[in-house]
This record gives sequence, structure tokens and C-alpha cells, in this order.
Amino acid sequence: MKRTIVKTCQIMCAGVLVLALGVTALPRAMAADLPARLETETVGETSAEALAKSISQAVFETFTDETVITPYEYTPYGDLTVLSGCTAEELEALLKGSGLEGLGECYAEKEQTHGINALFLISVAQLESGFGESKLAENCNNLGGIKNGNDGYMEFPTKQDCVEYQATLLRDDYLDENGKYYQGKTTKDVSQNYCGGSESWYTQVESLMRSNFEKVEEMRAAL
Repeated sequence: MKRTIVKTCQIMCAGVLVLALGVTALPRAMAADLPARLETETVGETSAEALAKSISQAVFETFTDETVITPYEYTPYGDLTVLSGCTAEELEALLKGSGLEGLGECYAEKEQTHGINALFLISVAQLESGFGESKLAENCNNLGGIKNGNDGYMEFPTKQDCVEYQATLLRDDYLDENGKYYQGKTTKDVSQNYCGGSESWYTQVESLMRSNFEKVEEMRAAL
């Protein structure tokens, strides 16, 4: 990504240089915004090159490291609100052949609309539903072991409805600083109220997240 931006800057700057070399005079009003050393020069070839260099630097500085989107890297017990950036196709590939097949686009959408890492959402579903093949998943479309508050489990019209409900629940109650179950933004934090702080739960979710991330990386490397 960074290389692409730098290359774009270089192309833009080359174009600026070509235009600048063709300039024989520059109105004083325009020169007022240039560095002081350029204001006192007659714009010939030498000053045109200086102008191009000045503009090139300004363009390049616009694309600082702070504006470059760094590709997601799995980090153990990392912030679950950091998005994976995975495409619907990549997520679907992770679910192919399991009871969760067909939900890749749904998970990609929830990552964007709810601000929750899709690999986390998928890993929770894989763990809680036995990769979508538990009786609760098959009979009730419940992919998250979500209880109904009456010693039973919720039923959903579709699996997509369950994904929507769970993403909203996690966003509003567990990952929002004002949420009633908020303890932090890691799997361990979420587990404190989601499943009584079960170490087995959050370590398994982390293991699945790592495995899913590595599979996505392998897919990308194969392209």
C-alpha cells in the first residue's frame, strides 16, 4: 500500500516537473504562496525545477505514514475493534464446507457496519456452534450459544439474523466503553461477562483467530 502511494506521488511529481519546465513566467500573486527563495527569482528552467521540487515535496508530505492504512496483522489478545480488512470472498473461503458456509458476505458487512473484527466474529461462531454443525445451530440458527434469559437459548429465523444480533450485542454491551458488560477490548476482556471469564473460551477463540488469519495470508500469497 505504501509503495503504491509513493509511486503515485512520483508519477504526480513527474507531471508537475514537465509542466513547470514549460513555464516562462509566474504571476506574483501565485508566487506569494511559494517559498521565499522562489519569489525573488525569474522563473526559468532552474527555478522551474525548484518549483517542481517544492510542489513534489508538498504532495509527498501529504501522504505521511499516518495516512497509510497498515494491513491488519493478527496480534494475540489484540483490540477486537481493529478491522481485519478481509473481503467477503476471503471470509467465505474460511467457511466453505462447514455449517457456516454462505455467511462470508454477512460477516464482512458486520465488520464494516459494527466495527468488530470479522475474524473474531467468525471464530466465536466456529467455537460456539461447532463450525455451524451443532444441534443449536442447525435447529435454532443460534451460532453463538446465545441464551434467552430463561435458562434456554434463543432461536433465530436465519443464521444471518443471528450474526446481526450477536454483532450488535458484542458491539453495544461488550466492546463499547459505556456498555454494561464492558471490561476491555480483548477476547479475555469479553470473556469476563460473556462466559464467566473462561480461559478455555478465550484461548480457543484466539487459536481460531490465528488459524483463520494464517489461512487468509496463504490465500493472498497464492495470488
